[in-house]
Amino acid sequence: MRSKLLTLFMAVAVVVALAAEFSVAALAYQGNANKSAAPAKPKAKKRKKPASHVAAMPTTPEGCLNRLATLAAKEPLPSYDGEPSKIINEGMLWTDGKAKCPVTDQAQRLKLLGLANKWRANDAAGVRSALQEMGATASPTAEAAPVKMHKRRPAKAKAKAANTNSGV
Repeated sequence: MRSKLLTLFMAVAVVVALAAEFSVAALAYQGNANKSAAPAKPKAKKRKKPASHVAAMPTTPEGCLNRLATLAAKEPLPSYDGEPSKIINEGMLWTDGKAKCPVTDQAQRLKLLGLANKWRANDAAGVRSALQEMGATASPTAEAAPVKMHKRRPAKAKAKAANTNSGV
């Protein structure tokens, strides 16, 4: 039993000594640690796709109501989590300087909260009637006009120059 323990102890000591020697050797040999092995290739830039369906937020309460009515006129009723939520919460119910189209009348604010609840419940008829009651008019002409987007093509000369390894 004693000889087995002695053998085990010697094996552990040898492993610890070798590990210490390798780590010291690795620290001592840092000749080219700050130099890169090869020149780095430029990374390809990813372009963000512009959202063609997102319209700018209106700046008047009437404009916001009309935009909500335009959204509500679609079949099926769009989800509340997208643009309707942004218009109601960030545009109409805020009253500080950041609000785009603030509503200060308390009765109108309560109607807006009811509208938001109907929209969350996916009650299309209730949403449309609440918007009509508040004086909103849908303008389908603004929605029907397609947005023209120009596709940008990368310059071939720049792309070719970036891919060649001249001088290496």
